Amino acid sequence: MKNVFVSSERIDEPCCQALIQALQNAGFVVSHSPRNPLDGGDPRWKDWYVKNLDIELNKAQVVIMVITKGWDCSTWMATEAQRAKELYEKKKIEKYFYWNPYRIETNAAGMQAFHLEELPAELDQLITKLT
Repeated sequence: MKNVFVSSERIDEPCCQALIQALQNAGFVVSHSPRNPLDGGDPRWKDWYVKNLDIELNKAQVVIMVITKGWDCSTWMATEAQRAKELYEKKKIEKYFYWNPYRIETNAAGMQAFHLEELPAELDQLITKLT
């Protein structure tokens, strides 16, 4: 059973919730980014950057960056993506993917560096690729 970390600036988006559910149904253990403050509170924000993000990433074998509307202009997403990429490059994370189910164009040049390997938009194909 692999641990998957799902990174998204809108974890409450229907696509993120569907992804988390599909991963759990396939037997993965899933953790994810804190809830966007625009969508409600999340107590993990208190220590997210100082401690909790690293704890979650160090448990993960797979990281999936979910591209949503505000992803490429979010410093929060850049931080999560950069820390995950560093662990991937050190071989502490087995797989590092991005998932763009809405086919959103990433315009921020700095964020394009985090587009390592794309997952299929369809959830059944995505799960097949991970298993």
